[in-house]
Amino acid sequence: MKQSELEDRLQCLEHRIKRYQLIIASLGAAALALLGIAAASPKEVSEEIRAKKLVIVNNEGKEEIVLTAGKQGGALMLFDDGGHPMFMVGSEEAGSTLVMKTRDGKTFLRAVPEGAGGQLSVVDKTGKKNSIGGEPSK
Repeated sequence: MKQSELEDRLQCLEHRIKRYQLIIASLGAAALALLGIAAASPKEVSEEIRAKKLVIVNNEGKEEIVLTAGKQGGALMLFDDGGHPMFMVGSEEAGSTLVMKTRDGKTFLRAVPEGAGGQLSVVDKTGKKNSIGGEPSK
């Protein structure tokens, strides 16, 4: 083997070693960066979320659950896959209200404050409304 061939091979090996050193240094830096990010990320779940309104949407962006805070208190609404409200509960000036609906939008259960007593209404299969009302205390 000639001297020039040996020098060419040696130079090729030196370039290859430098390239491997650069790759190893880059991988080491990336590993250190990932460790730093992992160490800085929060490890515990938050104890509390504070907001005036929380809206949870499905994959299409339609509202599924809405929690709100208002003048008289809070409210919760659950929607079906068509975006229609199916369950509603909330605070009003006179007290709390509960409404549940069927898929076609008809109310089948309703509990509302009426005066000092309140009223519970249930609609049966025939559409007849059955109500129980409390008498105001004297």
